[in-house]
Amino acid sequence: MPATLSFNVISFYTKRELQISHKDNLITLENLPTSFVKVNVPIDLKRGANKVYFYAPQGCIRPIDIPELNIQDSRCVSVAVQNLSISKRKKNASIPIVS
Repeated sequence: MPATLSFNVISFYTKRELQISHKDNLITLENLPTSFVKVNVPIDLKRGANKVYFYAPQGCIRPIDIPELNIQDSRCVSVAVQNLSISKRKKNASIPIVS
């Protein structure tokens, strides 16, 4: 089934890359700013379970290690994703990747 994976995403503190893979194939590489952007990724799904992987090669940063933030959070943070959805799309329909 041709589909569109849509979500809002932001990189924490610094710009970074986000790789999105499906079926062991890289389907897109997004360069993320430190403000939310809308991402739309065309993806072909099969009946049953499908795995989509999100990977930030630059890793993460702990807010506690950035003195000017004055945040005592020791979790390692890279990106935040919100409003993730998958919708059916017409075969061969073009969609904007980032808006």
